[in-house]
Amino acid sequence: MRHVPDRVLRRLVDEPFAVPDRDVRHLQRCTRCQAHHGRVADDAVTARELFARPHAVPDVDVAWERLARAEPVPGRHVPRRIRPRRLAGATGVALVSGALVAGVAAAATLTVVFSPTHVAPLPVSTSDLQSLSGALGLSGAGLFATASTSASTSGPATSSTRPVRGGGTLPHTWAYGTIQWENRPHATKTSSLATAEAAAGMTVPLPSVLPAGVQGQPSFLAVPESQVSVTFGANAGPSLEGSTLTLTLGPGVLAQYGGVSTGTGTLGRVPTLVVAAMARPTATSTGASLEQLEAFVFGRPGFPKGLADELHLLGNLGHVLPVPVPSGMTQSSTSISGSPAVLLSADGGAASGVVWEHDGVVRTVGGLLSGQDVMDVARQLG
Repeated sequence: MRHVPDRVLRRLVDEPFAVPDRDVRHLQRCTRCQAHHGRVADDAVTARELFARPHAVPDVDVAWERLARAEPVPGRHVPRRIRPRRLAGATGVALVSGALVAGVAAAATLTVVFSPTHVAPLPVSTSDLQSLSGALGLSGAGLFATASTSASTSGPATSSTRPVRGGGTLPHTWAYGTIQWENRPHATKTSSLATAEAAAGMTVPLPSVLPAGVQGQPSFLAVPESQVSVTFGANAGPSLEGSTLTLTLGPGVLAQYGGVSTGTGTLGRVPTLVVAAMARPTATSTGASLEQLEAFVFGRPGFPKGLADELHLLGNLGHVLPVPVPSGMTQSSTSISGSPAVLLSADGGAASGVVWEHDGVVRTVGGLLSGQDVMDVARQLG
């Protein structure tokens, strides 16, 4: 059995989200590596304590007084005076240098608070979603209002949703701060898989054997990477005020096979089979920790208690991608190529879908098929 190397165990301490998923999974089930990882973590704490020391803070005023009182030294040239303009220039250089150091320090505080390594089912109801939206003040907050670039609006664009240069939008005021999209999510139809993969920057495997009843060539959609940032204000509390949470979604590729007409409704045609792959979502924070963010979310008045209990049962939310299980759907836990997977099925088996994460990519197979059919397709993708 290949155990996790020492250098990877140390990186788990410093950069836990930069370690390959296979090493994380091995550590979760290997007591030998867990014990070794504990010793490595203790050594890291000891090293930080040994090298930690107060930083010197120069006192410019005292230095200036000493320079002014300095006596000439024989053989050494001493300027008659220091021109104020030159002193101001030197001070400006010091301020700029200090600003650069502060900027580097601020960048170092950027931490990854969400980067899921596996999926898990999360039962939700319509009332849960409504209560969640109300508790977080997301109704009309503009979080999803700008996600589509193809939908038309019936009125003039407001300042909070008007697109700006670069594909983003102006910040939208939220009950607890501001929300702003950068590179808003949108899907682009492409003529081939190669074109879709090039647009998304990722390779997507397709099944070689299709379920009975699924025929024809697929159509493709490419989804580029998008980001939405939430900057917390004073209403979010002192632990979050000033922090910015940035959620990165995509890129991804979606292949659609066949389709069933729904008449003249807004759905148009429902694909018989959908195969999708998308880079796992990640979230970074400029200050607030995952624990502080969880305390804020779960502490909102009106947050559904049952939903909070279900989320707590998932364990470390920074590593878990919840798969919503709507009312009327049944779910079962399974695996695809050794990775945990969630299989969803509608009552009567008229529609099914399976979701799993492997090597940083979230994969989904679903459609108007039985659970066995979607599993057969998923196992071809690995």
